[in-house]
Amino acid sequence: ININPSFAATTNKTEFSRDEVSRDNDNVITNQSNSSSFVETTGKNFSIDLDLTKRFGDKGAYIKFSISKEHNTTETDDYLTSETNIFGTVPVDIIRDQFTDAEREFKGFNTSVAYRLPLKAKELFLDFKYSYRNDNRENIRSTYDFDDGTLDYSVFNMDLSTDFEYTNKTNRPALKLTYRKDKLSTSIETGYVFRSLENEDLLRPELSLARDFEALELRSNFRYRFSPKTSINFGYNLSNNPPNLSQLQPFQDVSNPLNKVTGNPNLEPSNNQRLNFGYHSFDFQKGTGIFGFLWANFRNNQVVANTTIDENFVRNTTFANVDGAYDLNA
Repeated sequence: ININPSFAATTNKTEFSRDEVSRDNDNVITNQSNSSSFVETTGKNFSIDLDLTKRFGDKGAYIKFSISKEHNTTETDDYLTSETNIFGTVPVDIIRDQFTDAEREFKGFNTSVAYRLPLKAKELFLDFKYSYRNDNRENIRSTYDFDDGTLDYSVFNMDLSTDFEYTNKTNRPALKLTYRKDKLSTSIETGYVFRSLENEDLLRPELSLARDFEALELRSNFRYRFSPKTSINFGYNLSNNPPNLSQLQPFQDVSNPLNKVTGNPNLEPSNNQRLNFGYHSFDFQKGTGIFGFLWANFRNNQVVANTTIDENFVRNTTFANVDGAYDLNA
């Protein structure tokens, strides 16, 4: 039995200022802005992990149960003053003197169970696995404009306020075959993910959404030792990752008037394929060695930002799925 609790608390204060200017090809100013902000943030993080393993006989059979719980909270007080000027055929001046009270909360729960069946004692094993994960995020931003009559931040600004609850639930059954003998070690695992995404907008119920996805996942590894000093390994991994809340929600974020961001509720999870090869040779007595690796990652349906710029150089950003992204490292 292993139990691992963790707790952390943080407090910080931040002051910053920013100035932006955009010019056209003739060096004429098309927009400009300046802002200053004072932010005070308090955060608390708690997590606990529990692992329980029971072995059976001497052939390598066991059952393992794991559970983890995470709870993080962040509270923010943000005082902002800003002025944005957009020039052009229809000039716009946006002046803000605001206070934002923000609360973010994350609750994560993950549990899994695995049973190992020896097909050949201490060499060939079949694992039956199941995991369940439930991540819940709440994001509340209440923004108030300064009221010259009451001399207080008392006018609720609907456009700059949010109240979201985002839930990501996954169920994943899997089978894993493992073989280990002498110099050779190899394994292959296949799993099927049932994923449910739900975003509830409590301020704008018409923007709430729910999506269900299914995907195949694969994991494999091969390792061979030529000698106690030299070995090679290969690996392949196929995984599935959902878009995050800010990318998925159809709400338009206008907190920066020069860069408006709108989510895309039609996004699909990304599919990632990772290949790796490694060579390791080290002589401890001589203190010499040779190491080499090759790592490649190929992504389909990767979520990327898609930004357009209008005639006043105001950016409008949304998100899209694209195929053909890859990384190579050696």
